[in-house]
Amino acid sequence: MIIGAIIQARMASTRLPGKVLLPLKGKPMLQFQIERLKKSKKLNAIGIATSTNPENKAIIELANKIGVQAYAGSEEDVLDRYYQAAKQFRFDIIVRITGDCPLIDPAIVDSVIEKFLADKADYTNNVDPPTYPDGFDTEVFTFAALEKAWKEAKAQHHREHVTAFIRETEGFRKTHLQYPIDLSKLRLTVDNKEDLEVITKLVGLLPDGFSLQDVLQALDAHPELTKLNSQFIRDEKYWAQVNAWRNKK
Repeated sequence: MIIGAIIQARMASTRLPGKVLLPLKGKPMLQFQIERLKKSKKLNAIGIATSTNPENKAIIELANKIGVQAYAGSEEDVLDRYYQAAKQFRFDIIVRITGDCPLIDPAIVDSVIEKFLADKADYTNNVDPPTYPDGFDTEVFTFAALEKAWKEAKAQHHREHVTAFIRETEGFRKTHLQYPIDLSKLRLTVDNKEDLEVITKLVGLLPDGFSLQDVLQALDAHPELTKLNSQFIRDEKYWAQVNAWRNKK
């Protein structure tokens, strides 16, 4: 049984173009993230799902350079892109990570995987409802659940967001990992230049192999960092699309 992480990563970004390859501590942000994921004790493999847009060739080149498999698929149908990647990689259990979460904690990834396995779930996450900081999002699901979503999902936001159909549809065994306190308003993802400033300054304060606890301690010592990007809403695009879809029903 192969438990593999698939990172969604593209060069296109309205607010911060090319963000996944911007430098972070002397290396491309995506490489920084992958090196952290490689410390997971539960993952057997890591792959990247990108699109066939020519500008994403740089992501494929990085993947080849650092020995990570990659798949390029549909630009618009993200669910198809992700499904085809999982199929090509032959992953039995998929861990979904997005390329804008460079601080991802491998120990948290392992905890979500452990809960998924213990619960015999089809889908387990730590994001719905959110209690972990934005930027530590981890979703785990079976290839069978992904394939069912790929076959049945019709709504636009179900095709644009890989797990939306699973999260919003009955018939899947879904479980959730919750953090002891609600840190969901803490923004540690990279979607714009303010986010990048926070992450860059924060990483400069952290030791190698840092954990979420190290991050929280650094922010306690430097509370001014959280003020740099606190005005932005978590998953704003996703929830706008969900609400629009619900209003049509």
